[in-house]
Amino acid sequence: MDTCYWPLFEVVDGEYHLTYRPKVKADLIPWLKRQGRFAHLFKPGNEDTLEALQAWVDHEWEKLLKKCGEPAQTIWEEQLEAHGCMFVPESQR
Repeated sequence: MDTCYWPLFEVVDGEYHLTYRPKVKADLIPWLKRQGRFAHLFKPGNEDTLEALQAWVDHEWEKLLKKCGEPAQTIWEEQLEAHGCMFVPESQR
């Protein structure tokens, strides 16, 4: 779930709401590697496919964040690093 491959959100009266956002977004590749059903993706020559999957998840996650009115992942990570939590200064609200 922390890979954002299966994001948790709901839509109420046409408005998107994120119901879970991982504090730290995990990479997709280690999650896929633990599942035998994806073993074919880790054969030589599939590196581009794995990169494309990660890029797709990242892109879709950013689209969902925007729909939910959430800060982009880079802003989220910067705030966490700077403040240890998701603190949004008054000037950015």
